[in-house]
Amino acid sequence: MEYIMKQICKILQTQLSLTDEQIWTDKQRKNIPEEAGPYFIVGSLGERNLGMPERYPNFETETSVKQKELHVVMFQVDLFSRSSYVKEICLQAVNALNSEFSQQLQGSHAFEIKQDSLSVVDTSSIEGIEGLSRYTIRFDVTYLTDTSKSIEKQ
Repeated sequence: MEYIMKQICKILQTQLSLTDEQIWTDKQRKNIPEEAGPYFIVGSLGERNLGMPERYPNFETETSVKQKELHVVMFQVDLFSRSSYVKEICLQAVNALNSEFSQQLQGSHAFEIKQDSLSVVDTSSIEGIEGLSRYTIRFDVTYLTDTSKSIEKQ
């Protein structure tokens, strides 16, 4: 999941021409600088795993079954800015997540940003800092992993 977070940072950084000082993950715990910004913090809120057998095993002869697990992770991108253009920057971020570059990166790193789950909320009032605007973008990401599970003989 960490590699997906890094890829989301790469998408936003590349498409919005951000410096390393303007985007980071929630694990880095930086303070929002006083400059106008924009600044982005990328984090994950939770993960669900859904197992999907590749085939049904022969319970009489097999002791394990291979399966693919579909992982669904909710990501959150917080945008902070003191600029009056913060709504436009937020729209650019949403477009970046759906860009051709993003699609190529998702394909080469085997994950998918679910565009139908994407939501944007003005969360400026939560921040409580005058002159600082905050928008929160949330979306689900899916990816597959291969696993093997043991079978209990009856």
